[in-house]
Amino acid sequence: MPTRNWAVRLRLLWTVIFITPLLTGCWDRLEVEQRATVLGLSIDTMGSQTTDGSDQGAADEPSDVMSSIPSSAPGKAALRLTAQIAVPGRIPLGPGETGGGGSGNPQEAVWVLHSNGKTLSEAIQRLQQQVADKLFLGHLRVIVISEEFARHEGLETVTDTLRRNPEVRRTAWLMVSKGDAAEVMRTAPPLERVPTLYLMSTMDHARQMGKLPNDFLGKFESKAVSKGRQGVLPYVEITQKDNINVAGLAFFKGYKMVSTTKKTFDIATYMELAGISRGGYSMMVPVPNQSGAVMVQGYRRKRRIKVDIRNGIPHFTVVLHLDNSITEKTSENFSVDNPKIIREIEGEVEQSLQANTKEFIEQTKAEDVDVIGFGEYVRARKRQYWDRNVRTREMWDQLYPKASMDVQITVKIHRVGMKGT
Repeated sequence: MPTRNWAVRLRLLWTVIFITPLLTGCWDRLEVEQRATVLGLSIDTMGSQTTDGSDQGAADEPSDVMSSIPSSAPGKAALRLTAQIAVPGRIPLGPGETGGGGSGNPQEAVWVLHSNGKTLSEAIQRLQQQVADKLFLGHLRVIVISEEFARHEGLETVTDTLRRNPEVRRTAWLMVSKGDAAEVMRTAPPLERVPTLYLMSTMDHARQMGKLPNDFLGKFESKAVSKGRQGVLPYVEITQKDNINVAGLAFFKGYKMVSTTKKTFDIATYMELAGISRGGYSMMVPVPNQSGAVMVQGYRRKRRIKVDIRNGIPHFTVVLHLDNSITEKTSENFSVDNPKIIREIEGEVEQSLQANTKEFIEQTKAEDVDVIGFGEYVRARKRQYWDRNVRTREMWDQLYPKASMDVQITVKIHRVGMKGT
């Protein structure tokens, strides 16, 4: 009998041990109202002026925040941080939702705060002093950096802070603004109730339509530490006072911005060379031997890169194939159901794309920024050559302008629309 009693007690003890962890409940729960949910951040150089001539950071900050900044990060210029915090009950919950007390004013759905610091982490800590609830970065979707800050200070400390915070999504959009970043963060059309969500949807829709590469925060961090590739970020500007235009791409060398694409269509050239299959850009091309032109829109791409070593220098053969549609014809003097005319249009598109591609590659070579990642092909397929002659990013930056390129482009038009002629 004593042996049986001990067995029962032992089973009860094990049952208590296994069940206890399951009964802990939501011990670490935190209500939404107890969090200050940050939707977007913008970073400017301290002292930069807004378009109306005022220093936005200085105007709205309490005196303690505007006190002299200790030299906690010697050699770093102070930055101005602007945060959009969601106001509970005023954020629209879906299509057609008014979001509780939300109204037509986009700024009422968010609470805009400013702070300063030598680093992003320091500015966030000062921002926390102005907010009673804990700042929550789990819903941070957009980070806008001003061009001035990206060129002179670089993004190394910014991405370091974001990477160390486990709450920050790696899929958040990181972009560079032409001019004041805080102005971009405040921009929203009259029908948009949350400026940050307008920025996010603008980027998402552009990516879905094949007009922007999906280069979010995590991808930029990966390229910034790569030995054979430099990073790019969307380059945006304000147009018509309350609208955002994706003007091109910002080129980076490491964490510092060095230049931008020369024209918006260079985004399409970058996506072709980078092997991004979804196309979305259109171009008007004249029809040879005809008095008219057609609008040609790409919808799919294929890319293949081969690397050889010639006379001790890498030589790249880039093969591009693009599938297109005709979306408009400006004249009735010719018909697009004629195979001969279609082949002539395809040849015209190929020549135009060849010229754009050559110009794009020459720009990257002149600025020593391999944004396509040709160096990664050398690392992967010519490993012995890389280990013997390159080894570091700095060496590849010096070697890349000397590399030769052979770009072969073929264009095929598959669709002419429901109107056959």
